[in-house]
Amino acid sequence: MAYLAFAATVFGYTMWGRLLTRYPASQVAPLTLLVPVVGLVSAHVLLGEDLSGAQWAGAAVVMAGLLVNVYGQRLWTGRALARR
Repeated sequence: MAYLAFAATVFGYTMWGRLLTRYPASQVAPLTLLVPVVGLVSAHVLLGEDLSGAQWAGAAVVMAGLLVNVYGQRLWTGRALARR
């Protein structure tokens, strides 16, 4: 309980604050979608919880969406330049 109430909260807000001082909020905000994915994976790895196929699929969809959000513009621009 102490870990969840204190250590994780302090760590999370500290990292969030550091990211916001270095990058605009529009770049940092999509990373909040990693919270449930990290929670699922850490519960599986650290606590030995079994995850269902739907949970794995949901995590994969979230990760794919983040990849498109973060790198989509670069990929789209790179492909458009390669076609010329």
